[in-house]
Amino acid sequence: MKSTLKIVAFLLIFFCGFFISSLWAIPELKMELPSETSSFDKPVVLKLHFEWSPSEGSYEISSPEPGLLNLTSLKQSRSQESGNISRQTITYEFQPVEEGAAVIRTFQARFRRSGAATWTTVIIPEQKITIVKASLFSRYMIIGGILGIFVIIFVSSLALLMASLKSKASQQPLPPNPRQLLYAKAQETIAAVSSASPKEKLTLWSSQLRNVVIAYYDIMSKNATESEILAILKGSSLPVGEVREVTQLFEQLNTLRFSQQGISAFDLDRMQQALLQYIRGKIII
Repeated sequence: MKSTLKIVAFLLIFFCGFFISSLWAIPELKMELPSETSSFDKPVVLKLHFEWSPSEGSYEISSPEPGLLNLTSLKQSRSQESGNISRQTITYEFQPVEEGAAVIRTFQARFRRSGAATWTTVIIPEQKITIVKASLFSRYMIIGGILGIFVIIFVSSLALLMASLKSKASQQPLPPNPRQLLYAKAQETIAAVSSASPKEKLTLWSSQLRNVVIAYYDIMSKNATESEILAILKGSSLPVGEVREVTQLFEQLNTLRFSQQGISAFDLDRMQQALLQYIRGKIII
């Protein structure tokens, strides 16, 4: 009987301690949730604010793309603020697909003190949004904006044509930038639809990402491995967020490549979109 009471007491102390520590978890998460109703012509925005005292040092924060229903991902951005409170904000923007119910599914964000081995997980609850028709005013604004763009394009094209006719000097086209050609090839390769297996696709995508990172950051060794690339970037003066972005892409690729379980079409598509978004950011239009 006494041993049973001791076990019960130990469990109570353990769970109380776990509960209290979760309340004192640092950083503190504050969320700006999307409205319950959103117009079809406006993006749905979700913001996660992680705040902590500067005396706590720095934190690494990982927040993947959530699962979506009747929404598509437009972009994910990060911003860092420092002062009396250190704050890192992760902003998600989603585009409605059609009118009706939309859902941002429950997902997990993680954080850890820089250099620590253990991550702390926080649950971002599911968000339900009703997508409604765009207002007439918004529709007129959109139509007017489109017409205005066509007028600007027409006037600009006419001005360029007149200038080219009056110009006597011939201009030689600039040779294509080798880096831009490499980025464009990587984008085309990753976006291509092929019959290759998921593992083969991931291996090919990893190779293309490695080529892009080596070219973009002027890494001398063209045969550098992923580990060598990340070591070089971490030893440079690049912003922490920029290095973290590259690190997360390699980690997500390797997690899928070496998974002992089957790779779902959803995970493969999400990985493909993340790589395309990263590479498109390097292409100069």
